[in-house]
Amino acid sequence: MASSPLFTPTNLADLSIKNRVVYPAMTRARCEGGLANETMVEYYSQRASAGLVVTEPSAVSPGAVGYNDTPGMYTEEQALAWSNVTGALHAKGTTVVAQLWHTGRMSHSSFHNGAPIVSASSIPIATGARVPECGVQAADGTWHPHELPRELTTAEVESIVEAFGTSAALAKQAGFDGVEIHAGSGYLIDTFLQSCSNTRADKYGGGVEGRFLILKEIVGRVASEFPASRIGVKITPNNGTRDLTTNPSLLHQHQPSSHLPPSLLLHRIQRYGLRRQRRDLHAPRGRVVQAQHRIPSRDRRHRRQQQRRVQEGLVVCTHPPTPSHRPLSLSMPLSDRFAAVRAAFAGLAASPLMASTARRRI
Repeated sequence: MASSPLFTPTNLADLSIKNRVVYPAMTRARCEGGLANETMVEYYSQRASAGLVVTEPSAVSPGAVGYNDTPGMYTEEQALAWSNVTGALHAKGTTVVAQLWHTGRMSHSSFHNGAPIVSASSIPIATGARVPECGVQAADGTWHPHELPRELTTAEVESIVEAFGTSAALAKQAGFDGVEIHAGSGYLIDTFLQSCSNTRADKYGGGVEGRFLILKEIVGRVASEFPASRIGVKITPNNGTRDLTTNPSLLHQHQPSSHLPPSLLLHRIQRYGLRRQRRDLHAPRGRVVQAQHRIPSRDRRHRRQQQRRVQEGLVVCTHPPTPSHRPLSLSMPLSDRFAAVRAAFAGLAASPLMASTARRRI
């Protein structure tokens, strides 16, 4: 088992990780008052045998909050609370990065003293195939239909860019080794990137460059706090989640009104020196530093090729891996690949990271 690449150290840009198991961000909703607590310290300590942990998303401002009992990263008090988590993980040799987000139109007015929720444009989430009929949960725990968001002003967008930068500075103060910008899954940044949710007439709307501008500016601002090599971006182009649907026939076109093509988006992100992890990391349901690109069914061969593009021995998952979550490496003969998979998962089952799946997790 010692020879398995899964358990060997590696580097993600200049981040050194003790093995190739990455534990991605998952919202836990166990953070009363927006402060990381002892329950969270215990939760992440249980998973410290992973090489890299991406913590649950933290709101970059009070206006970014959209769920009950989720953490924030916009006050000194919150940064101090998070330092207990980073200290516990560092004590076990685990690298840890913070995911930062703004929930945008996925929020509810009850979280903002009745003020309207905000988005790239005043376009609500419509209930459909990929939108739960239950709607959105309010601050009191009751469920309501999705609300009509208010379009952010240009000045407000610029202040949100600054909020991400301030949040990154606090994350660094809290001891995080890097940050991941949540720009997918229908949250605020994603609604700017997608043509179906961005009909703005200012510099943050229109064609590809305009819709990309907010993410460009956020990456630039965050890069003033962390080296670009320690910044990740989560994107979910053409995922279809939360009413962000785009005509597949437009996916690879470059008209100003079309969907922002994933390859074009990745190219622009890469200009900042960010690692193109979309080529290096893949696992079903994986959510860290990875583009969750839903490829049209007519491109199934292309989709299979994308699913096999993995860094040898590196597993990224949001749930304990099962035999259906097979990390394959094209650099190995087929027989060796399956032997490595069997050995790797046998080792995972016995590792401290997976051992807790057999008992009640906090």
